[in-house]
Amino acid sequence: ATNTLNIHINTIKKINDIYYIGSYNGLITAHFLNDEFQIIEHYRANKKENLNTVSFDNINDLHSDNKGNLLIGSFNLEITSIDKDVVFKNPTHQFNVNDPSVFAVIDTKQYLFMATSSGLVISNNKDQSQFKVLPNYRARGFVKDNFNNIWIVTNLGTYILNLDTLNIENPNVIKVPSKTGDVSHLPSDNLRSIFKDSEGTIWITSYSDGFSKFIGNVESETFEFINYSSDQFPSRLTISLLEDSQGIYWMTTQKGLSAFNFNSGNLNLL
Repeated sequence: ATNTLNIHINTIKKINDIYYIGSYNGLITAHFLNDEFQIIEHYRANKKENLNTVSFDNINDLHSDNKGNLLIGSFNLEITSIDKDVVFKNPTHQFNVNDPSVFAVIDTKQYLFMATSSGLVISNNKDQSQFKVLPNYRARGFVKDNFNNIWIVTNLGTYILNLDTLNIENPNVIKVPSKTGDVSHLPSDNLRSIFKDSEGTIWITSYSDGFSKFIGNVESETFEFINYSSDQFPSRLTISLLEDSQGIYWMTTQKGLSAFNFNSGNLNLL
């Protein structure tokens, strides 16, 4: 089976049987048929010849909201429609985003969270008032878990905000500990992305120290992990993780995309 796409992939998202692939070379839409990706459209940053395309080729993250929109994080924030004609819009003024890079986006009912190169930006969806958390950190990704917590991964560690008690003017931020050489803790604070699978399990990828599965409990602040090596992938630089409808995991790396599953806790490439 074809399980590697030979481009530098940052993120991949499946929506309505279409794969949206964010790469260093723009935004790609594709079907996955007969064990291979078949490209539908490749959007490259070329506004001189095509105004209806992405503004930047380096796509860091993709997020779909409940309004049929695809939010694109690159050197800024763009929005396009999933169900209607593809028209790319830049709502930077709407969300008061003045940061040079947007690495990840997630929309809750009350807030829009943006991971940027100068911290975590939280925008109130009612009035677009903006607050910044961890301003000296490079926030690279986040996810909402099944217990209403927002997990944030940065170049200086993993942090957690609880939405039920969130005060964006003075948020209570929990730091997830890491310890090199300790198999039950995150191996590094230099992290790239975070993912929640179909069972609600949280996975965290690092730049060159593999990836980790959370097996602890946030409420009791028991932060335990199972760590996996990335040596078997095309590159040790793991970027992001996805699970498909068959329970197969897909890891994007600096040198392509790999499929794998687990058998008795052991990772098996497919």
